[in-house]
Amino acid sequence: MIRGVLTHGCLNLALKILVHYQHRYRLCPKRKSPKEIEDLKKQIRQLQKDLAFSEMKADALDTMITLAEKQLQIPIRKKSGAKQ
Repeated sequence: MIRGVLTHGCLNLALKILVHYQHRYRLCPKRKSPKEIEDLKKQIRQLQKDLAFSEMKADALDTMITLAEKQLQIPIRKKSGAKQ
């Protein structure tokens, strides 16, 4: 399609088509402003903190279940494998 447009001397139209497809299919991403970049960095730091907290919480709960199983001598965790 574009080759035919270029051979007929309609370079301006061909450029418009290329720009349209670049924006439509996001072939050339927009540049972020410094404020947007800083906001994204803050969001990344917050997500990293949240992840670390979630990992600590999971470890604490796992330790709590292990201690409860030993002290109370009852199985708390679900056994692997399905009953049929």
